[in-house]
Amino acid sequence: MSAAQLIYKGNKLNNQLKSTAAEKITASINRQFSDKPDIDTRSNMLSADEQVKKFSYNMREQIKHFFDPSNGMTDEQKRRYERKIRAKIEAGKELTAEEMRYVQINMPDLYPLVIRIQMQRKALEENLKHCNSKEEAQEVYEQALSNVSDKDPAAKQLIAAYNDVMKEFKESDTYAALPQKDEDLKKMNKNCDKETEHDVETEDGINKIEEFYFSEDSQVISVMDVTA
Repeated sequence: MSAAQLIYKGNKLNNQLKSTAAEKITASINRQFSDKPDIDTRSNMLSADEQVKKFSYNMREQIKHFFDPSNGMTDEQKRRYERKIRAKIEAGKELTAEEMRYVQINMPDLYPLVIRIQMQRKALEENLKHCNSKEEAQEVYEQALSNVSDKDPAAKQLIAAYNDVMKEFKESDTYAALPQKDEDLKKMNKNCDKETEHDVETEDGINKIEEFYFSEDSQVISVMDVTA
């Protein structure tokens, strides 16, 4: 998944309602309207405005509660779940969609920082995938580290994220298949070009032989002619 796709997915976390969820929310809205008298906008406009705001707030809270991953957890379970998420953030690990929803709902002040860390982590992953040598991968990794400012409030977490990405990449088959240096890649490409040229020359030679012996104008000499 690209960095752009991650941004798009993060913005849609609260908008991706399943049909069952939508039905429950709709039912809740209907119940609230049926249980309460109509708002009397003629007698008291300020009171009506306050009631609408209160109703909207309650609905937002119900939606958040419905999609909160910790919904149904005990207080102790919720504390353990949050400690796990905070530990992953500090270690620069990739958060799941569920964990991101928890941060967005229950840790809103921290959410912008966390989504930025996850986006930059994903960007480094994508850049490493396009490296042509181990040497280039190391340079891309070091460049990412050098771009982290000491004044960045997420500097520690970003560095941890970059270290984690590089560690995972070095353990991958993709990294193992890369040549050590760009010069090695050039040599490999040069050898491939030579082999290709040799194949072309050989094929041309065969074509010329076939053309000589099997053309209509040529005189084919049989084994019997040679041995006669």
